[in-house]
Amino acid sequence: MPSTRSQETSTANANENARIVVTTAESRTGDAIMQEAERLATQGGKLEFCGLYPTNVPPLQLQHGKTIQGDVPTASVEELAALLQGTQTIILIPPATKNKVELAAKLTQASIMAGVPNMILISDLRVNQIPDEPSIAMFAEIEQGAQSMANGKANLVIVRAGHYMQNLFLYAVQMQREGALGLPTGDGKMAPIDARDVALITLTVASNPQAHSGKVYNLSGLEALNGHEMMEVARKAGLPEQVANFKNISEQELANLYRQIPGMDPSESERNIVDFRFVRESGGDKVFPDAKELATQPPTTLLDFFKEYKGIFLGTAT
Repeated sequence: MPSTRSQETSTANANENARIVVTTAESRTGDAIMQEAERLATQGGKLEFCGLYPTNVPPLQLQHGKTIQGDVPTASVEELAALLQGTQTIILIPPATKNKVELAAKLTQASIMAGVPNMILISDLRVNQIPDEPSIAMFAEIEQGAQSMANGKANLVIVRAGHYMQNLFLYAVQMQREGALGLPTGDGKMAPIDARDVALITLTVASNPQAHSGKVYNLSGLEALNGHEMMEVARKAGLPEQVANFKNISEQELANLYRQIPGMDPSESERNIVDFRFVRESGGDKVFPDAKELATQPPTTLLDFFKEYKGIFLGTAT
């Protein structure tokens, strides 16, 4: 059996009122969904949710949600299916590893075996634009596999998320040290979206997944800006010119920066570089309407994001 570890807010499996299970809950997307679900539950929302964490990652301590632990790479499909018994909706997040296709397929198979009737797959917005690029093709393959396995057995919704505003945290030290955000995007425009908005939209879909069955949603930010324009917004938010400038750098320079970031998986580094190459070579992102149309509250603007997290970019956050 996959290893499980009891917490004050944990259960041994997902069937004790945990109607929504979030896989890869330790990821940026998974953590955002868990945090937003907890916030909504604290405000009186009737959410029953549970996060699946690997055994080497301490799960969130939650007042309302539950956590389970199991190692997807080593667990069998049958063992994972046992953990998912009683689940009504699985939010399946492919892990940021080179074998994400295999692991996503295993989670999908386990979900079908457990009889989970609803599946929300978190995918990549670039599947729309560069599906043959190797790092993006993996997400296209995951989508195709989920569609094939869920056909006639589960309601499937695909949520393709764009570049997260929170990814800018990766460059905070660079901005403090060099006085500029350095990315290999040239004059291309990006439309980053707050991970919390993706989380809220995903939870909205999860509240009535049958109504969204078969849909593919493309989530981008509200506006597309090039690097200089993004830093102009940062200065309007109160960041000083000493840190809030932009410079175009090479892909190799960015790869070198990523190697200095502890715990960053090479597959994530490659995917980001591919993303920036698309922005540079195509001229920029398209702003999709889905996030604005599905949001239950106004999506976060880049100005609000920089205002909220100014301390991180200045190195003064505690």
